[in-house]
Amino acid sequence: MRYLLAIDSFKGCLSSVEVEKTVEAALGEMGAEVVSIPMSDGGEGMLEAFTNALGGSFVDVTVHDPMMRRITAQYGMTADGTSIIETSKACGLTLMTAGELNPMVATSYGVGELLAHAMKSGCTNHIIGLGGSGTSDCGIGMLRSLIDVFACGGTFDSVMPMLRNHHFILASDVRNVLYGPHGAAFTFGRHMPCRRLLTHVTGHSPECQQSISVLTSHLCLGQEQRGDLAMPSCSISVRSLHQEQTYSSTSAASTASWQMLTSS
Repeated sequence: MRYLLAIDSFKGCLSSVEVEKTVEAALGEMGAEVVSIPMSDGGEGMLEAFTNALGGSFVDVTVHDPMMRRITAQYGMTADGTSIIETSKACGLTLMTAGELNPMVATSYGVGELLAHAMKSGCTNHIIGLGGSGTSDCGIGMLRSLIDVFACGGTFDSVMPMLRNHHFILASDVRNVLYGPHGAAFTFGRHMPCRRLLTHVTGHSPECQQSISVLTSHLCLGQEQRGDLAMPSCSISVRSLHQEQTYSSTSAASTASWQMLTSS
């Protein structure tokens, strides 16, 4: 018998490559011929699947995890200057214990560190997988990291000219709007590990879902007047985060973002 394996990851458990290796080993014991094709929807296993398919190499980088602890994470790099970044390598659910799952604290800061390293290494095209994240900070932590690396003490406007020369492809298998009744918090809070995460924070997940949705809408619709970090239809004052010192060096970078929004 000949088997073709094209299995996606088991969320929070095994990557596509790990699942297929396990199944291949079991089938191999029965004498079967196996062909494995790693798959990914942008979540766990995306890095290995895309990097191997594109003939790239893996790069090790020291970054911060969702709780701002230093870890070693990887991204992929191809010969034509394309980086493959799996966000879950730096801010994934699998990097936190059950007691640490908290969307009001977890940060995407490490994703920015991966991206910054790729940019410094000469990559101008970037494929970023969005699945498996343990954060809900709208990428504020990632932006803060880029500012810290390329314009310490500055704002997002300071790094925008550099980003205009870069091209980004976001790998995701969903088309949800960002906030509202059909937004990310309500949609994924009901049927993914985020449900346990939200319940852990408040004891009543709908309340936390509502809070995240409201804060996200404030970020995208109501922060223009605070001014320093300008993006199309989305502004937030990163300078205020730096100057007001609303977080300690041991706290997650996104905590300050949410604190600022709740005080708006």
